[in-house]
Amino acid sequence: MNKIRTMVMHSHMPAPPETMQAMFVIVEPLLRKAVHLEPEAGEVLAASAHYDSLQGERDRAITNYNLALEAKPSMPMVRLELAKLLALDREVNLAFNQYSKALETDPLHPMIQEGFIWGLMVKGDYVDAARYSEQFFQQNQNPKFLQLALRSYVATGQYDKSLEFAEAHSALPNIESYVNYSVIESLYFLQRYEDGDSVRQRSSEILGIGSQASLEVNKGVSLRDASIVYRAADMLASAEKSRSDGDTNCAQSQVDYWRAYGAYIEREYAKAEQYFTHADELGFLECVGYPYSLISFLLYRTHTMQLLGDERATAMVDQAAELLNFFEGQGWGGSRLSLFRVALKLVEGNFGQANAELIAMQQQEIEPFGMIIAEPIFDDFYGNPVIESTLSLARNTFERTRNRSGNIRLAGFGL
Repeated sequence: MNKIRTMVMHSHMPAPPETMQAMFVIVEPLLRKAVHLEPEAGEVLAASAHYDSLQGERDRAITNYNLALEAKPSMPMVRLELAKLLALDREVNLAFNQYSKALETDPLHPMIQEGFIWGLMVKGDYVDAARYSEQFFQQNQNPKFLQLALRSYVATGQYDKSLEFAEAHSALPNIESYVNYSVIESLYFLQRYEDGDSVRQRSSEILGIGSQASLEVNKGVSLRDASIVYRAADMLASAEKSRSDGDTNCAQSQVDYWRAYGAYIEREYAKAEQYFTHADELGFLECVGYPYSLISFLLYRTHTMQLLGDERATAMVDQAAELLNFFEGQGWGGSRLSLFRVALKLVEGNFGQANAELIAMQQQEIEPFGMIIAEPIFDDFYGNPVIESTLSLARNTFERTRNRSGNIRLAGFGL
């Protein structure tokens, strides 16, 4: 029995998928015997759950992980695996609960720490995310936590703080691969495009083509330059062609979505709708991804349909509202979804509610105007008398942030 327990427990330890599959060829008969002899043992249930997960039976794995933890609550790595599956199901509240309990049992494990911060960030608790990230970095000196702290600052729109933070840690060895993306992203949000391009050029060996494409589309959208957005879509298509794994339909749907962005910026709305339609036909909304891109897709398509006089726009905006409510109910939050809530109210014509949502963002210490500049869906609503005064306050805050950022010398990044 001890041998069975040992084999079962080792089968649950992290390893590459191909190694795990090979191991289960040996372990499966022992696992069956263990289940027969001790069907309610926590370790056995956990190993069964892990086997289910490897076989793609996510729901059954979640059930067995929960049963394992009922039998033996003091298994932090089992909680970690359960949290990962819940996160894949986009169940943020449930996943964060497991990460939090795992952290109580094993407060120094870096994977548990990272999952805990992920939960804070997607819930929108950026202040705590930054604070814990810095605390965990002091404990284990893992630069991944500096990356997470930096992303938290970027998510609040406090780009001057993100640049100061990055510069303060720029002397650490190999730090560029962890922070350069967020530094470039901050510079683009601040409309410091030449500086962002300079850091990108210096980062060509550490940023993959996918990251480069993402930065390129951010730049193009912020500049309202459709040619840059189309170039980014071509870069993304090239990156996907070089991959041997993944869903090709999902990959192509993302490319079409970016091309729809380009046509939208050109105000070629019929062309944009063609790209949106093709992306939809390829299953964009069913593809695994963060809610932000799904909500964004529905909102931009809604506005495109409105501008074309397409009657389907009403159903589309209802779908966007329903999906946004669903994700928020699962615990998703943060600045991007809050901003899309504002955009949703604008395209619905509920300008008073849009104004209230924008004020709420600012009360949460989020500076939204840099993000608004990067979302062309807001362009048709500048000057709206209901929201203009709030937008002006946000614009003034952004200008102060941009002015402060100009005084930050980024010597560690070649500026």
